[in-house]
Amino acid sequence: SESVIKKSNTLTSYIASTFSNTIQYLGNLESTDKLYFTVKTNPSASSSSTDDDAILQIELTDGLIRLNASGSGLTASDASIAVDDDQTGIVTITIKPNITRVIPEATYYCDLKVKKASGIISPVYVGKFVSTPTATRRI
Repeated sequence: SESVIKKSNTLTSYIASTFSNTIQYLGNLESTDKLYFTVKTNPSASSSSTDDDAILQIELTDGLIRLNASGSGLTASDASIAVDDDQTGIVTITIKPNITRVIPEATYYCDLKVKKASGIISPVYVGKFVSTPTATRRI
């Protein structure tokens, strides 16, 4: 098949800590033109929410492009998607602590969506993203 939708457990991001999570078995990611990781409060089709409203959006080649519904003042390298194996579909999403620090504590919806060179657009991962505090705040 051209795409596989993987539903998984919740991804947990600890506030003011490095988030690094590897997601496996997403299917073949060869010939990928675009790959987005998006976190939103409400992805419902009936919602007027657009990608501009995303809590977080990272693109494979562009890095961090949205944070708390804003695209301004961002450093692209503060968040990334790395394709570790494009044949079996293994990716690692990394977000630096200065970014996780400003994501409000809540449970969100997230996905990884791919656009292939062939023009096919499909989600390859859907799940929940939780931003939660830790006890230690000194570092």
